[in-house]
Amino acid sequence: ARKKKMMRKFEERKVKYGEHTDRVFRALRMEANGDLEHLGSIFRNDGVERCLEAGGRLVAITYHSIEDGVVRRGMEEMVDSGRFKMLTPEEEGIRPSE
Repeated sequence: ARKKKMMRKFEERKVKYGEHTDRVFRALRMEANGDLEHLGSIFRNDGVERCLEAGGRLVAITYHSIEDGVVRRGMEEMVDSGRFKMLTPEEEGIRPSE
């Protein structure tokens, strides 16, 4: 009941204040759930190496710039370690379709 009441208030404010409340709600949700901490943890303590077999590939889809930054830094550190190679679409022979 409490959650429904909070969501109702949020929806009312969303109508009044628009996208700003979406960003605040997303930030609160991400902090409460520890989203960035969980995302970053895959790049620490050899997490990727434990999950991938030799020759395996890691693909990450991010939905906003905060997540994108965590993934980019993590992947850069992996490549800098010399144990991983960054593949680009061009290297894989993937080209945009017409």
